[in-house]
Amino acid sequence: MRVSTLVLLALFCAACGDDREKLVIYSAHGPDILAEYEAAFEAQHPEIDVVRVYDGSRNLLARLRAEKQNPQGSVWWGGDLTGLRLAASDGLLEPYQPSYAQAQFPRAADFAWTGTFQLPIALGYHPARIAKAEVPRTLEALADPKWKGQIILRSPVGSGTMSTVLSWIVAREVAAGRDESAGRQLLERLHANVFAYEASPDLMFEKLEKGPASLTIWNLTDLVFQHEVKGYGFEPIGFAEPVPVLLDGIALVRGGKSPAAAKSFYEFVNSMDELKRLATRHGRLPARSDFPADSLSAPIRAVPFAPFTYPESFDDDKRESIVRHFQTEIQGRGR
Repeated sequence: MRVSTLVLLALFCAACGDDREKLVIYSAHGPDILAEYEAAFEAQHPEIDVVRVYDGSRNLLARLRAEKQNPQGSVWWGGDLTGLRLAASDGLLEPYQPSYAQAQFPRAADFAWTGTFQLPIALGYHPARIAKAEVPRTLEALADPKWKGQIILRSPVGSGTMSTVLSWIVAREVAAGRDESAGRQLLERLHANVFAYEASPDLMFEKLEKGPASLTIWNLTDLVFQHEVKGYGFEPIGFAEPVPVLLDGIALVRGGKSPAAAKSFYEFVNSMDELKRLATRHGRLPARSDFPADSLSAPIRAVPFAPFTYPESFDDDKRESIVRHFQTEIQGRGR
C-alpha cells in the first residue's frame, strides 16, 4: 500500500464516528494557515469536516496524477502556476467560475484554476550573523565563494517555489543575452555555497534561525510571516535585481468527492474578509484587482521588488528540464 494512501486512511480513521461530510483539502500552505482555516470554515459550516493534507506543490501534483482514476482530494489550495497548468492539461482539474469572477485576477481561460496570491522571491538573512549592509543581494553575489556554507535552501524535490528559483537562475542569464550554459554554471556555483537542503520550509526556517547558515532564498510573504508572527530572528530583504513573482492558486479536483462542500471552501478562503485576514495575519499579497492595498501588512510594503520577465522559451517543459538537470547533474553529484 502506498504511503500516501496510508496517510489518508489514518486521517479518515482518526475521525471515525464523526458523521459530518468529509472534505479533503490538498495544500502547500503551512500547517499554521491550514489549522486556522480549517477551524474558521468549520465554524461557518459545522456539517463539514475538513481533512487537510499538507505537502509541497510538486508532490501534490504527483499525488493528483497518481489518483486520477480515484481522486481522494476535492480542493487543491496553494498550487504553483506551473503545477496548476500541468494539472489542467492532464485533465485533473474541474473548471469552476467563482462568485467574484467580475474582479480581475490571473486564471485559466476556462477557470480550471484561479490565482489567489502573489509570492515574490526574496532573501532571508539573520542579523545576528550578518549585517544588513553586507547581505549579497544578487544571484551573482550569492555565488561568490565567500558565502560557502552560509546558504540554506528548501530541497527542490516537491517544492514549486524552489523549482521556480532554479529556473529563474538559468533564465536570468538567457534574458541578459548569455546562453543557457551560463545559467547552469551559475547554478553550480550557488550550489557549492549551500550548507544544506531541507525537506520542508519549517526545517529550513529552524536551521536558518539556529545557524551556522545565515542566508536563504524563499518567498517574501512567508519570510515576513515567520519573522513577524512566529518570532524568528531572521528578516526579509529584497533582491537588488528583478525576481520571479510566483502565483499561488486554487482549483477543484475533477471527480473529487463532496463537490458542493468543495465549492463552499473555494469561495470561503477567497472571500474579501478571509483575504484580508491572510494579508494582515499571514503577510499574503492577494492577486484580486479589487483588494485594497492599504490592507497589506506594513512589513510586506516595506520590501520593494521588481518582477522578472521570463524569456518566451522558458515554458513549463523548459522549467521542468532545468529542475531535472539540477537534481541529477548538480545536486546528485554532491559538492
